[in-house]
Amino acid sequence: MTLSLMVMPPLISAALLAVAGGRMGRRAIAVLACAAVALSFMAAVWTSAPLIATTYESMSSLAALEFLPQLSMTMEGVPYLQEDLYTWIGVGSLRVNMGFHFDAVAALMVLVVTGIGLLIHLYAAGYMADDPDYGRFFCYMNLFVAAMLILVLADNLVLLYLGWEGVGACSYLLIGFWYREPANGAAARKAFVVTRVGDAALALGLFILARDLGTLWIDEIAGSAARVWTVGDPTVTLVAALLLIGAAGKSAQLPLQVWLPDAMAGPTPVSALIHAATMVTAGVYLIARTHVIFLMAPAVMAAVAIVGTLTAFLAGCAALAQKDIKRVLAYSTISQIGYMFAALGVGAFTAALFHLMTHAFFKALLFLSAGTISHACHGETDLRRMGGLRHGRALPGTAALAAVGVGSLAGLPLITSGFYSKDAILWAALQPPYGHPVILAGLFVTAGLTALYAFRWYFMIFSGPPGPASKAEVHRPGALLLWPCVGLAAGALLAGFLETPGTLGGYHALGDFLNPVFSASAHSAGGEHAGFASAQAAHTAELVLQGSAAAMSLICVLLAYYFFVMRPAWFQRLQRGSAGSLIEALWRSGWGFDAVYEAVFVRPYMALAKLLRGEPIDDVVNAIAGTARVSSALLSVTQTGRLRTYAGALVLGILLLLTIWLWP
Repeated sequence: MTLSLMVMPPLISAALLAVAGGRMGRRAIAVLACAAVALSFMAAVWTSAPLIATTYESMSSLAALEFLPQLSMTMEGVPYLQEDLYTWIGVGSLRVNMGFHFDAVAALMVLVVTGIGLLIHLYAAGYMADDPDYGRFFCYMNLFVAAMLILVLADNLVLLYLGWEGVGACSYLLIGFWYREPANGAAARKAFVVTRVGDAALALGLFILARDLGTLWIDEIAGSAARVWTVGDPTVTLVAALLLIGAAGKSAQLPLQVWLPDAMAGPTPVSALIHAATMVTAGVYLIARTHVIFLMAPAVMAAVAIVGTLTAFLAGCAALAQKDIKRVLAYSTISQIGYMFAALGVGAFTAALFHLMTHAFFKALLFLSAGTISHACHGETDLRRMGGLRHGRALPGTAALAAVGVGSLAGLPLITSGFYSKDAILWAALQPPYGHPVILAGLFVTAGLTALYAFRWYFMIFSGPPGPASKAEVHRPGALLLWPCVGLAAGALLAGFLETPGTLGGYHALGDFLNPVFSASAHSAGGEHAGFASAQAAHTAELVLQGSAAAMSLICVLLAYYFFVMRPAWFQRLQRGSAGSLIEALWRSGWGFDAVYEAVFVRPYMALAKLLRGEPIDDVVNAIAGTARVSSALLSVTQTGRLRTYAGALVLGILLLLTIWLWP
């Protein structure tokens, strides 16, 4: 029951809160909900210890301790822990177990989900303290965490799909938590419907895998796929494309990204949990976990990189034009997940998961900071009505923590985790066989956009003269709103040092931990010698790339300061120009995707629904019945009971038949 110890606490807590949450006090609800996630986190740390011990020889003594779980080894030498509970589905030769698989990738994901989820739960205990549905909120939150843990621990794709649908259902419940507002219900439905498109594609992909490979156990798929398919086979390409669509739906990538900005209708802790530790990271995990399928479909690998790069750039532009404090961060998440997809598309699976981890820290920090700011400003969310909150006794602590978050998002060099994880992706975009200069160029430009919109967000809130929302009395946050952000800020600053490039020491703690899972089937996309004539040439190229990326970020930070602090009136005049207002409207609308989908899909569907509301099928059935009644009435007229009438009709019928027969 080792691995079950991670899943059961939040699942049991959700069940208890669903049954008895209405009769429990708020303190008891918060303690139960937070303790459940804390137990899962401690179980994850305990179970990860032997994996870490096998990775680093200096810690090998830990493996000998009897209280630690005993690992198994794959044929490729990858350590893992397996737990099979029972046979869940048995159809012919296909067997699907209710079982969990714990390797380095699962360990990283579980630690992110439970560790950051715990900090978000602690924050939510204070943030939601006045909400009348306190118990229902934490019931959904615990269920959300449990579903995500099932997803990342599943040893087969059917159980993964169960967790996949679980996080989708929980996101619907949490986005529409304040359901009395029609807009919140509409946002929840939109998220549910749009992600169902990807879910349907994923289900089709699983059916094809089960049909052709005869297994859905993740560890068996690699060997079975190599035996059944060749690289570039149309079937494996189709399966990879379907998996990509499924991942794009959950991770809000083109063209299924439209649900995520509207998901800000939920409470701020929900936004932080969706964007940092659950839901949107599921698509990245799916591709990383099924990377063998993608490596056998080079065309789809290229599509993953292109989709990620385009999404990162378009969402970065859209973030630059938003006026709502949380919608800026929503588009930022879409953009950063695009970075992860681009990394996956160039074969840099470790770099993608590295950025997933660092992004979880700084994006959760930014969302929780946004919640604190909005709470302090009496619910105000319009950036244009804020300003000057850093000064005096307003929000100096929150300003410092938010500065750490935006600095890491912008990738400020050397001191933030975002710099190291983005650098790993940019460097991987140059490496063969999947890297390409166009991908690198797109991600490089997006890095500049990221610094620009991140510090625009920060300066409009904390710098300049006080706006209308800042002039009112500001509610200072309590300890439960600040201390979780301190923990996240520490992660946003320090997590990057787990994986430093060769030019800055070459410490690869995370790479050494994760690479064995991928090394049997994928190249190392961060190698210093790949594609270069010598190690010295590679070293020089990487140093130039790092310097260029750092310079780009710093220049865009200065531009943001100039436009939004020193010369805001000049920038406003630029916005009011014909070209500026057109571009701003296009970017603020998210490049018009919602309008296109409204015209192409929503309105025709609503028109069809309106037509079907009148039951046209019943009209067809009623017309058939009416025809039968009329013909019966006409035939009954001929039934007079007179022999002469019948004889005359018989003669007329014979004459008619003869005429037809003899007609030339």
